[in-house]
Amino acid sequence: MPVDGVNNYNNIFTNTTSESADTKNDLDKNAFLKLLVAEIQNQNPLEPMDNQKFVEQMTQFSTMEQMTNMSESFQKFMNASMATTRLQASAVVGKYAVIEGNEIKFRDNSAESIVFNVEEQGEVLIRITNPDGKLIREENLGYKEAGIHGYQWDGRDNSGTMQAEGTYNYQLVVVDSTGQEKTFGGVDGGTVEAVQFVDNNIYVIVNGQKYNFEDIIEISEAPEETQET
Repeated sequence: MPVDGVNNYNNIFTNTTSESADTKNDLDKNAFLKLLVAEIQNQNPLEPMDNQKFVEQMTQFSTMEQMTNMSESFQKFMNASMATTRLQASAVVGKYAVIEGNEIKFRDNSAESIVFNVEEQGEVLIRITNPDGKLIREENLGYKEAGIHGYQWDGRDNSGTMQAEGTYNYQLVVVDSTGQEKTFGGVDGGTVEAVQFVDNNIYVIVNGQKYNFEDIIEISEAPEETQET
């Protein structure tokens, strides 16, 4: 007859896979080996473990070890990749960056100018939403050729009511000859003053504003007048 401790082990071993998703207490490879050795040491001499069962358990152990090694290797790769990305991002400090954005600040009855680049000529619309996401202003800017253009919001909604100070969002839309709409953002440019790392996100500081690193659409040398002499 098998020893009770061995029966208990068998129950634990059999249920490990099915219960791991709920308990999240999977046995690591060291615990696995200890239990396997304990089973061998405490087996009933009259009913020793058969070779097939032993091979199956060793196969499961080998699979567990491989998965553990793969997980550790992948984590090391991710850490090295993140370190490299941060190093590369830091290299843009002092460079001139062109960044795509869709925010506009309204202060002292004056809004920031919006500069945008039209890649495909067509009729351009601008839609401005308040901090709550409500559309407050939609304006047809007319037909625009490909190139850089500007827009100055007067701070009023569609009914002419002056809006409160704050940060608003805008969306630019170009309508092509077939009537299809294509959205795009405005652009801001300036020397990258700093790079910030927050959790796994990377940000750049341009003109005192924080932008997502992924929003950079062009990097170049800073104009001479902005470089220190």
